[in-house]
Amino acid sequence: MNKLEKDTLCYLTGCMTVGVLLSFGVSQALWLASANNRIESYANVFLNHAETVAGNLTAALDELNNTSGEPCGPHDLDTLKKVTYEYRFVKDAGRIENNTITCSAMWGLIPAFRMIGDSRLTKNNVKLWGGVPSYFPSAIKIDVSAKHRSFVVTSPTAFAPFESPPAELSASVVSRDGNTIMRTFGAPSGEYTNQRTCKSLL
Repeated sequence: MNKLEKDTLCYLTGCMTVGVLLSFGVSQALWLASANNRIESYANVFLNHAETVAGNLTAALDELNNTSGEPCGPHDLDTLKKVTYEYRFVKDAGRIENNTITCSAMWGLIPAFRMIGDSRLTKNNVKLWGGVPSYFPSAIKIDVSAKHRSFVVTSPTAFAPFESPPAELSASVVSRDGNTIMRTFGAPSGEYTNQRTCKSLL
């Protein structure tokens, strides 16, 4: 093989190598772009849903705190039942004083159940308890949001569409200040990161 043939072979080999590397680089870039778009789409859907749930809970608390009458009286219990029925993401609603629950729509009068566990006070003056023992006979943990003399329990199905995310994706519902994690879906793998803050979350 003469020098010209060797040079031509080396040139062709180099071109093929560059072509393979370029194709690999382009395919990787396209794959990463697709993965990022997928994560972005999932994050936006989750964020919008979290905003909807937060708005629903906040509106329920505001309505409860704008009512008058004797707390836990017959008329008040009717009001609690009405709010629980009308607000999609509210499982139960009731009255609370100094972290002590006195009645609820589902259970009526309650013998002074004091909330245990740490709570966080948000900028909207809402106290949040995440995954705390329930005030009714059950081992189920509940998420409670309280403001002034009222509280609501988040429906356990509020985030049902996100309970089984794809393996590489995860999401969390947190308080506005980021200090209270209410719920987490999926196991963070660290492979992809796409953080969103739910600005109106209580």
